[in-house]
Amino acid sequence: LYAVDSGDELTRLDYSGTICAISFSRDGRLLAATTRDELGLQCMANVWDAESGDLLNTFRTGPLGGGAFDFHKVAFSHDSRLLALGTTDGEMEVWDWNEQKQATPIPLIPTRTSRPNEQIYSVALSPEDDLLAAGLHDGTVRVWDWNETNIAPMSRSAKQGERAILLGHSEPVYCVTFSPDGKILASGSSDGTVTLWDA
Repeated sequence: LYAVDSGDELTRLDYSGTICAISFSRDGRLLAATTRDELGLQCMANVWDAESGDLLNTFRTGPLGGGAFDFHKVAFSHDSRLLALGTTDGEMEVWDWNEQKQATPIPLIPTRTSRPNEQIYSVALSPEDDLLAAGLHDGTVRVWDWNETNIAPMSRSAKQGERAILLGHSEPVYCVTFSPDGKILASGSSDGTVTLWDA
């Protein structure tokens, strides 16, 4: 971690494998990272105290070769209690990172141009935590009602919880973000475009 104004190193969080994605909590006190071990067999999510560098919790998904998956992206909820994780096998996972409690995974609804297990390349939560967005390899942006997919096991189908499938890109969507007021969703793609959506 570096101080932006001076460039000085503040804290170093060491890990022996590959860091796949990182995200600060909204109050800046926590830092989450998705990681892969040196052999590429074990995927984990780690949460650190951003000030002290202390590792607060780690949870694992199991060996990649055993039918599990890799985490591409990670995002905190507004209250820092939950982590939304996008996976390479096309599911969204929601975790209470402190309790290591996982909600039911959120499967994607295939479109005519996507495979059933489409990779998720980007994840974002709206400022009020009412919407969850993901950018996919197939060029679509998926949006869910966050309250429908919260930490309690889902009682409704993914199709009911999925608010929209946004079709505007011709190549993978590598980044999504909400405006500060939550009214606009922006998506960026390897097709060279940034699209603004009415959220």
